Amino acid sequence: MFVIQAQNIAITRHQQQLFNIEQLVINPGDRIGLIGANGAGKTTLIDILTGALTPDAGTIDRQTTPVVVHQLHDISTQSGGEQVKNAILTALRQQPEWLILDEPSANLDETNQQWLIDQLNRFKGTLLLISHDRTLLNAVTTTTWSLADHTLTMFAGNYDAFTANETAQRNNQAAAFRNYQQQKHKLEVAAIKRTERAAKTTKPNPHNHSRNELQDMKSSLRRNQGKMTKAARVMKDHAEHLTPVAKPTEQPSVTLRAEQFATLGRHTPINIQHLALKAGKRTLANDVNFVLHTGDRVAITGPNQVGKTTLLRAVLANQNQAISVNPAVKFGYFAQNMSRLDLTATIWQNVTEHTRQDNAIVRTILAEFGFKATALDIPAQNLSGGQRVKVSLVKVLLSDANVLILDEPTNYLDLPTLTALEQFLTTYPGTVLFVSHDETFVTHVATRVLKLSNHGLVDPNQVATKRITAAQRQAADEALLAQFRNL
Repeated sequence: MFVIQAQNIAITRHQQQLFNIEQLVINPGDRIGLIGANGAGKTTLIDILTGALTPDAGTIDRQTTPVVVHQLHDISTQSGGEQVKNAILTALRQQPEWLILDEPSANLDETNQQWLIDQLNRFKGTLLLISHDRTLLNAVTTTTWSLADHTLTMFAGNYDAFTANETAQRNNQAAAFRNYQQQKHKLEVAAIKRTERAAKTTKPNPHNHSRNELQDMKSSLRRNQGKMTKAARVMKDHAEHLTPVAKPTEQPSVTLRAEQFATLGRHTPINIQHLALKAGKRTLANDVNFVLHTGDRVAITGPNQVGKTTLLRAVLANQNQAISVNPAVKFGYFAQNMSRLDLTATIWQNVTEHTRQDNAIVRTILAEFGFKATALDIPAQNLSGGQRVKVSLVKVLLSDANVLILDEPTNYLDLPTLTALEQFLTTYPGTVLFVSHDETFVTHVATRVLKLSNHGLVDPNQVATKRITAAQRQAADEALLAQFRNL
């Protein structure tokens, strides 16, 4: 018995085929990680498998109806992490036979990321997981589906095993291609040399030989020329008929350029003294003190619901006497709910709305982010979640701002784009204040890390942290699960 099987699934979007999948089968108990670049069609494939979308071609036999937790981008008073966790809890309460999660670790802090891993490892049903989170994929999946180049590749193993296999195949392909190129070049060079030797064969001097000797020598020369010409032709034919070996496909590098950006000189962009951070009537932090200096790249960390997004919004609003924003500051803001993205506008219109960069640079960066020239007139509302994040980021990064405020910018990004964002921010001449739960990203980008708690902002490197034992974590997880079962 299978959960679902499908054959010859094909779908086209914006005059381009997203994918054509000859066959796929999901069996009970499968734990599948679905990976691929933003815009490759992962969410579209999920919509087809669940029946929310009809493909242009293909047949689907669905034996079990899944419970699905989609990407969350709605505007809400809840924190992003709170929305994600509540959606996952709601799905788990239904005790589904088949569970589909689309980027479930987005917005979750470190504690809740571990909570998610524990819950999914306890889940005994069929699991299909879309994610760019390598830790999550390795912890909970046993099969990897990779959607790339319009096809679906299925591999028996987790993400690390899949990438190791991909690397080995790419290396073998590269070696075979080099060998093919060398053999072909060697035969072509040998053929050219034989042809040149045949053409340069010296005729005998008629004054030094008798007529019969000349006749014999001319015959011998013609035979030798013929042999060399034939050998050259054979070598050329061999070169042309070598079994072709395709050149390995290389992932295009994505490199943002920090050029022509406005800076603040020696001005201090933001100074916060004794701020009582509140959400409505609830006090989140009693005494927030913070100075952001020009050129800083400061990461604000902390658990979900502690008020990180609220702090960023308070800075942007600049309506509290405890907050002082230099008049020369011009903010560029990336919201985790992408509220600054105009869905009715095209990719090009969004990105060029407030940019100081010339069109050539904008087009180059958009191309490096996977947006071809033919796609720039597509409205943002027609893009995938990951592609919307990319457009929102490029819109902010290329704006005329001198202080970037980024709220969870890494959510939903594929790995090449995440690397590009890191490279851009580390060379950006302006000032950056950002929130992120991605420890690797924070380590690579931040010049200073501050943790927000109800006591304010503190430098975690200067505070002794209380270590939680494995037994304490297990007890907390069991308490959460018991609470969940009683709901």
